[in-house]
Amino acid sequence: MEGGVARPQNAYGYGEDDILVLAVRLMAGIVQSHAFEQGNKRTGFIAMIQFLMESGYDVTIGDTRSWAEEIIRFVEHALSEEEFAVALRPFVVERPL
Repeated sequence: MEGGVARPQNAYGYGEDDILVLAVRLMAGIVQSHAFEQGNKRTGFIAMIQFLMESGYDVTIGDTRSWAEEIIRFVEHALSEEEFAVALRPFVVERPL
């Protein structure tokens, strides 16, 4: 699990500075580590949202079936990290200072 959680830090160290891409990498790392018997997708998703919020962003996606399906597609590798970030981007807004 530590390797999964370290993915955004590692990417940042190699020059990635897009906060959304880093957040998606965190989610992917947690989900793909299979640290828990149940709840890996939920834990990864919540960690991604928290990462964005702590970084000064709000996520405005609804708790809908279509987003749940997008997350499942991402977890099952039907969507790449880049594709998931593109789908999520319109719903992530920076909080005003």
